[in-house]
Amino acid sequence: MLIAFAGQAAGLPPKPDAPPGAPGRDYLLPIDAKANDLDGTGWAIEDSLDDLAAPGRNPIVVLLDTSLSGRGRPAVDGLATAGSDLWLGTLSRWPSVSAGLAADATRS
Repeated sequence: MLIAFAGQAAGLPPKPDAPPGAPGRDYLLPIDAKANDLDGTGWAIEDSLDDLAAPGRNPIVVLLDTSLSGRGRPAVDGLATAGSDLWLGTLSRWPSVSAGLAADATRS
């Protein structure tokens, strides 16, 4: 299975009620995503991969043309973004999943 996405992404810090050391939340942002409701309108792809990849029967390749640091004008201002290496590690935590990030850049 191939999953490809090109567009904006954003990283949020852990929820305030999350246990200490909980990871941040990373979202792919469809064109109609709302900056004030990323939990409801963004796509947390790693959650979707759980059901597909956990049994280990489905080889999956994820290709992302995006950056948690924003591309051009950031989709959401003022967010603490996670490192892309951490994000890729989260996406490819199952043996059947490979992930690549094509356009990681920091904002200037």
